[in-house]
Amino acid sequence: MSAEADPAARLPMTSSHSAPAHTEAPLSQLPLDAPPAQKATILPASVPQPLADAAPAGHEVAPSLLLPAQETTHTQASPEALQPPSRLDITGFGEAYLSLDGAIVRMRKTAKELALALLLADQAASAPTSGRELPWVQRAHLVKLLWPLAEDAALQTQSVNQCKFSLTKRLREAGLAEKDWLESRSNPTAFRLRPAVHSDLTVFLGLARKIAEAERQRHKAPEALPPQIQLNEWRRELAALYQGGFALQFELDAWAIGIRNRYRLISYEARFDAAKLLAASGTCRAAIDEATALLFAAEAPVEKVLTGLIQWLQEEGGFSELDRWQREYRRRYAHTFSRELARDHPELDELLLRALHRA
Repeated sequence: MSAEADPAARLPMTSSHSAPAHTEAPLSQLPLDAPPAQKATILPASVPQPLADAAPAGHEVAPSLLLPAQETTHTQASPEALQPPSRLDITGFGEAYLSLDGAIVRMRKTAKELALALLLADQAASAPTSGRELPWVQRAHLVKLLWPLAEDAALQTQSVNQCKFSLTKRLREAGLAEKDWLESRSNPTAFRLRPAVHSDLTVFLGLARKIAEAERQRHKAPEALPPQIQLNEWRRELAALYQGGFALQFELDAWAIGIRNRYRLISYEARFDAAKLLAASGTCRAAIDEATALLFAAEAPVEKVLTGLIQWLQEEGGFSELDRWQREYRRRYAHTFSRELARDHPELDELLLRALHRA
């Protein structure tokens, strides 16, 4: 055995003279009652002499006793094998994209790959927050949204499978195995994200729920009202997360329109809840500014917001703004955008007029 092949040969000698070479006696020359260690072990030529001399008479020193601990145990795993999987982020607001550990993953083929990931992320975000098990998304549901015109069942199945294969391959090439981000099942075929996948949709809905819960608790326990610093931080987080809406590059895609509208309404409700909390904390001006911004936004809950705005303006004594909003309401809502609103909710106009009369 060469010195390079023998790990023990790399050990430093502790004696100035070399150990004499040993060889194993033929088994036929050993006594029948020789200890097993004497029959089975061979002392390499590189064994340090003090250890060899310390061995009991009739026994040899096993080479494994002379090696460092890290060289006698099993081979250690490589640093790469010990690293956790890359973190997959699915960003659904603004210009939607996927990223691994902060690096954007470029989609190679079609936008359907990104759409598939967004649909899975939307379903995961909508799951309950406590003890949640992420919901399954059936392949038939994906077909209905992404390939609504496909009539052949075989083509529908092939389309979803190919899209899922392309997305999985792209992420694998970027360094993420399928088992680390996606779970699949059959009968019926369905998919769902692993809980380790991160999405701004989940964070956004969690924040909206937190604000809504704070507004509910305010009526039960006014002393539990969050501090103004926390309320302003929530407002900033909402704006930073929302980024103008869901998947803006899919603005005209039918599958995204319903999801986008749902998140828009959730955003409006969360902002109005935050405004009500601010008003309850004594910051009417911030609540008025938020309500004013909501009233100029499309599809905002006009009736609730306008009612709150009138109340807060009265509390602050903003009678000139009341007069302006009475004119703005008649111009914008009654004549320009929503004749149905003026027809169905004439009490809003009366509310403004009564508020001005009291002023």
